[in-house]
Amino acid sequence: MKKTVLLLSFLALISCAGGNVKKSSLNSAYEVEIVQAEGVSPVIGSDLEGAKKSALADSMKNALALVVGVYVSADTLVSKSMLINDDITSKSEGYIEKYKVLKEYRDGEFYKVKIEAHVRKEDIAAKLKNLETEVEKIGNPVVFIKIREKLADRDIPGDYAGGELTAKLRQDGFRITSKEEEADIKIIGQAVSRYNTDAGLGGFISYSGSLSAEIKAQSGEIISAVSASAGGLGLNEDVAGKEALLNCARKAYDKTKTSVIDYYKQKRIITFKISGLKSLNDVNEIIRYFRNIPSIKDSMLKKYSDGFASIEILMRRGNSSELLPVFSKSEKFEMIKTQPFEIEAKIKGSN
Repeated sequence: MKKTVLLLSFLALISCAGGNVKKSSLNSAYEVEIVQAEGVSPVIGSDLEGAKKSALADSMKNALALVVGVYVSADTLVSKSMLINDDITSKSEGYIEKYKVLKEYRDGEFYKVKIEAHVRKEDIAAKLKNLETEVEKIGNPVVFIKIREKLADRDIPGDYAGGELTAKLRQDGFRITSKEEEADIKIIGQAVSRYNTDAGLGGFISYSGSLSAEIKAQSGEIISAVSASAGGLGLNEDVAGKEALLNCARKAYDKTKTSVIDYYKQKRIITFKISGLKSLNDVNEIIRYFRNIPSIKDSMLKKYSDGFASIEILMRRGNSSELLPVFSKSEKFEMIKTQPFEIEAKIKGSN
């Protein structure tokens, strides 16, 4: 419930605040995001001064929430809302360079304060840099894994190589499904382990294993092929053979993970560049618009300066051609140039 309230607070802020980017007045090497935000606090008894202070603190917290809300994905706003609150929005004095009160007034049993805040972009960026993992940035794809496994020439009922891949993928944030039709990514292959030797091993037995698999997108497109060979030791053949299969999966995992991430970056992420922006309000409006389009999984701001923004769009399917019919109807912007994975646009009425 607390996460939902925080997300609703972010969305409410985004819908009403404006902002722009300027050089810091304290250090011209840095930039500040200038945003407007409102805070509110109940008036308890006759303590009007206490309500003013609480409302001001709330407006500062909301100013930070506004900036954070466009730089991270919608999923992260929900899944890491407590972390964002603890590390960033609850520590406004560390990120707001200066502020001025634009309006303050009592509204019934509440006191409201509206401010214009200068938020240090570099300080926020440093905190946000490690907030999302590489897997979270591509939307935590759903993966289906099917590895046929053999020990010598017989099928084995266990899921050793496949199970190890599953565990590592899940640990890194991928979602796993047992239904192939639900998967964004499919990993299908085989793993075989064969007797090697027991000579000179002090009673141990050595097995050699090999794994090969294809990584496919939901469409059936082959993303990559992975293969690995590794050995295993054990006091009996079953243990040695299964250990070889596990080691093959461990060896193949890094390439498997990298292949999926690279595919999403190259084939699922569209860079949307837009000029003619007047404020952060324009950026927020566009990002909300993107997040409501069914073929778009998420979107987030990567750069915003001097009326220009670069926004990453994570697609559920297709490329920019999937978006053209929708974007052409936008009342906010018009397209200038389109490529499969990049779109240039400008705000309507801007130069």
